[in-house]
Amino acid sequence: MVNLSTSTRNTTTTEHPRRDSPSSAGVLAALKRVREKVKEFNAFISVAEKLLRAIEDVERKLDGTLEKKGNHTSTPARYGAVSEGLSRRVFLRVDRNHPDRRNAKPTSIITFLVEKLGFPRRDIVKVYPVNSGFAIEVFRPEFRSSLAAKAKVHYYRIDPEVLTFAYLVKNVPKYILAHDGSRRHTDPLIVEAVAAVTGDVGEEEPREVYHVTDCQHKGHQRQDGFTKEKDFSVHTVKGTPGAYLVILTRKVTPFRIFDSDPSILLKRKGRFYTCERCFGFHHKDKCRSAPRCGECGAPAHNHNQHLPLPNAQTGPSKTRSRRLPGQAEGLTGQGHEIDGLPKEGRQEGRPGGLPSC
Repeated sequence: MVNLSTSTRNTTTTEHPRRDSPSSAGVLAALKRVREKVKEFNAFISVAEKLLRAIEDVERKLDGTLEKKGNHTSTPARYGAVSEGLSRRVFLRVDRNHPDRRNAKPTSIITFLVEKLGFPRRDIVKVYPVNSGFAIEVFRPEFRSSLAAKAKVHYYRIDPEVLTFAYLVKNVPKYILAHDGSRRHTDPLIVEAVAAVTGDVGEEEPREVYHVTDCQHKGHQRQDGFTKEKDFSVHTVKGTPGAYLVILTRKVTPFRIFDSDPSILLKRKGRFYTCERCFGFHHKDKCRSAPRCGECGAPAHNHNQHLPLPNAQTGPSKTRSRRLPGQAEGLTGQGHEIDGLPKEGRQEGRPGGLPSC
């Protein structure tokens, strides 16, 4: 018989999980905590970036303010916009009908200013043609008055530039209705309308000739010795009916003329750049030419003493030519005329040491 009261060994025992392998719930909780910390860290980084940008903007503004206060005569930035400060340009007025107008070049104008008027070459930045003649830009604004004074002594006209602002007004009506219902042309009324909407009524200046109170001369409407001169001009735009160009000496808010479109301030043209090394029309860092003298503009001169270099350094003579190095073109080694130089120019073109003919 089998004794059933004896206890048998329990083979189905439950094992505890390993402590080094966390459960999925613990992993999810850890990931959530890490994600929250990353969000806080990213928020901190974004705030720090905003603070750094604000600090950089403040430093940039401070640097610009200090630069403006410390350098009052600085020229506009090399690749920046045109400054609206004091102008450095003057205009040499040349008659368009003059026979020598077509032959005039910027280089000849520079030679004229240096030799005829005695203006220093180093103070001339650039010369370029314009509609009324030639524009001359000097090194500093205060040099304009001295150049104009030198020209006046020799009976030439040089006018300093006046800074102006151009406004384009479009769709100006051709007619307006008067109080009696009649139609009136707007063209004769444009100047008065511009003076009314811009506030440019002109300044009172004394006239050279005074008239008595009962003067009956034609056109003399004011008898107090003063006249009004307007500081603006109005021009029609060719090919665009109802469009006008208004030139003012100051900036104004957008205006309308007889219920036209609002005026548009036109941008100024980019400035001309002149190399400080060779006085050419390019940037200094793009210069590939030989340096020129600041006084006379000649290439073969010493910048400090303005003395010509020896003839031997001006280059070799041409092939198959009897001309000596550094010798004038129209003379041989014996000083004889070979290409028809006039008698007046022989002595000027003769090299030093050669006898006269």
